[in-house]
Amino acid sequence: MRSKLGAILLGLLLLTTTACVVQPEVHNPEWLWLPLLITVPLAIITALLGMLVLYYVFLVRAILEMLDLDANKVLLGFCCVALIPAPPFILMGVMLMVIWSLHKRGPETAQASEE
Repeated sequence: MRSKLGAILLGLLLLTTTACVVQPEVHNPEWLWLPLLITVPLAIITALLGMLVLYYVFLVRAILEMLDLDANKVLLGFCCVALIPAPPFILMGVMLMVIWSLHKRGPETAQASEE
């Protein structure tokens, strides 16, 4: 599905740029912006979705480690709430992953890194 969409977008990009270069007097200069108007929003959306997938991968990995090490149930509950894809919950999930990484290291390692 992604490769077909990419091929269609690349074809549209080539078609619009080639048509504007071959016969510039026929086309308005406003058509020169068409490839950018298509590709830039798609690139931004793809980047945001990629970051959301990466966030979910790290959060689920942290939840599985918590289950394996029998972590505090409150911390585990908040991590499960952080799976909701809303901006405040995503921020909470990032903070919980930081807390978990510090908690997992233990107090001895945390004190040694502060010194």
